[in-house]
Amino acid sequence: MRNITKEDMDSKILLFDRYVPSAMAYRMAEGVDKDWVANLNSVFPKPDIGFFIDITPEESVRRNTDAKFNIKASAEHLAKVREAYISILKENNLFPINGMQPIETILKKLLIFWRTIELIKIKERRKNMTQSFNTIVEQIKKCDLCKEKFGFKPHPIFLGNEHSKIVQISQAPSATVHETLMPFTDMSGKNLKYDWYKITDDVFYNPDNFYIAALAHCYPGKDSKGTDRMPPKICYEKWIKEELKYIDNKIYILIGAKSAKTFFPNDNFNDLIFKNNYLNGKLALVLPHPSPLNIKWFKDHPTFLDSRIKEVRNIIKNTLE
Repeated sequence: MRNITKEDMDSKILLFDRYVPSAMAYRMAEGVDKDWVANLNSVFPKPDIGFFIDITPEESVRRNTDAKFNIKASAEHLAKVREAYISILKENNLFPINGMQPIETILKKLLIFWRTIELIKIKERRKNMTQSFNTIVEQIKKCDLCKEKFGFKPHPIFLGNEHSKIVQISQAPSATVHETLMPFTDMSGKNLKYDWYKITDDVFYNPDNFYIAALAHCYPGKDSKGTDRMPPKICYEKWIKEELKYIDNKIYILIGAKSAKTFFPNDNFNDLIFKNNYLNGKLALVLPHPSPLNIKWFKDHPTFLDSRIKEVRNIIKNTLE
């Protein structure tokens, strides 16, 4: 145990052929008090699971032919050890397995136990992740870090859950969305949902389908020139990066140059739009902003509406099926 780190214990499966229960059983067989032995070994972490391969004392003596074990014990003493083991099974997470069976049968039973425990641990991890994700969501809804900078009460906007199939990240909500509190309820949203994706609101706003977020969860207001402010970096750093750790999505869709630059800082925006990209090992589609004000870009790049958006549409359809 001396060379085993906390990181090893948190991230790896550690397998021991003898552990604390062994020390307890052998000392108890010698008449030492169980609680005293348990307290002496309390510095060692409790195992998630253990297996007690149960054989008769006589069989144990018969098998003790290998000099490396060097166990000089009578069947009578081993009977006391076995009795001690049986008395501490439950409190030490030990599962008894009949060791008198063929080794192939024993191995099969061990694997069944192992897989069952793994499934339980996976469910526990998912439960913990859901609880953590829900905590983040509640914190986002209450966030007002930019209130003084904006000069008005922020309205954090997002929709989805940790199982959303598609994570869609744009730049920031518009003034219209700030009022409706629903993402993409403006003209940009109409182009995106109905003309580009060709899906209904029921499909788009289904949290199992889309996780709809932005580099900034809130409408940032307008600057002195009357144009929308850039999304504050603190929102992406504090919230978006953290949210993405919990979402088990299939693909990403990044909307707009700012969003694309955040995730692909060294790539040309137009190049990203016309090819399939990968983010965290998953397909990432990059789209121009669907705003009607972006008309010049569409005139300069007619291939997007002629063919590329059809490819994107098919990918979305297949992902949601």
